[in-house]
Amino acid sequence: MSTHHDCLDDLDKNATKIMWKLAVPSKISIFSWRMFHNLLPTRFNLLMRGIDLDATCKLCREDVEDDTHIFWSCSCVTMVFADSCFSFLRQQHHKSCKGIIRNLISHGNVDMLQEYLVMCWRVWGMRNSFYQTGTAPDFSSVPNWCTKYIHQLKTTNQQRFTGFGQCLLVTKWKRPPHGFCKLNVGAGRGKCGKKMGFGAVLRDSNGSFIAARSWQQAGHVDKLLMEVNAILLGIKWLLEMQVKNVEIESDSLIVVRYLTGNDRLVSSLGHLVDVIRSLGASFTVILFKHVLRTGNRPAHHLAKLTAISSGGCFTWWQHPPPCIGHLLCTDNISVTRSRLNGSHI
Repeated sequence: MSTHHDCLDDLDKNATKIMWKLAVPSKISIFSWRMFHNLLPTRFNLLMRGIDLDATCKLCREDVEDDTHIFWSCSCVTMVFADSCFSFLRQQHHKSCKGIIRNLISHGNVDMLQEYLVMCWRVWGMRNSFYQTGTAPDFSSVPNWCTKYIHQLKTTNQQRFTGFGQCLLVTKWKRPPHGFCKLNVGAGRGKCGKKMGFGAVLRDSNGSFIAARSWQQAGHVDKLLMEVNAILLGIKWLLEMQVKNVEIESDSLIVVRYLTGNDRLVSSLGHLVDVIRSLGASFTVILFKHVLRTGNRPAHHLAKLTAISSGGCFTWWQHPPPCIGHLLCTDNISVTRSRLNGSHI
């Protein structure tokens, strides 16, 4: 049994990574992530959260409106997925949208996965519009709309992506533009999960170390809240130093997409995102960027060590803490090699 659950956990982690790499706007990526984890406010989910309402779907009035119903089995939306490319899905019974997405990924067709997620996003928008205005939606228009929309995405993203569905992910630390500083931030949790550590490393456009800072907090929150809090602490620190032009890098793609998107989140996470955006107005230029863990090792390592240490908040000026000195050197060596190979930094 445990082996089966481990396999599903690995599949879900892989599915999440694939969805976040799709060449779609952040609003669709965020929607897809929430749908995959059954976090959308369907009428059934609202009822489960204690809101007194009738969970019956208001479109078909035939069944409870949960995620599988609104994005697959509702009689009002079945024509959306009537295309032959989804025929293998109709041969199976699906208990959740997570199962449908797992099935699509197992077939290895990224384009089909993207088409399904874009269709679901469109259906959800039309469903919400119906609930607000009472005007019956024309779901039969979704397939053609989706085809045109995806074609537009291909055209728009052709310079940003190596191929449809594969994002150009930054794997190594790169120097910021002239006149900018770069702040890398990370978050980590202690072995017992009772303490959290946060690390920030500031470097200039030459790649030279300026300062580093660590924070330790008691408590336990989920990973996304930790990553957002790391950015918030870093921004407050930058304001103390009166830095005006800065790139802020995190290895959490989800958080960066939240910060660079236009979606408003009604949650504690959304509140922190709003606070960060508000503080960002104090800078002349502030850019939020994603980098893989391999390009964020100094900040991440500092955060992990802080989480298991007995100290609190520390600041290092001009000379980095010994625990990350070798990682900073590795970053600079990578930058030098890239320059020698003719890469643009």
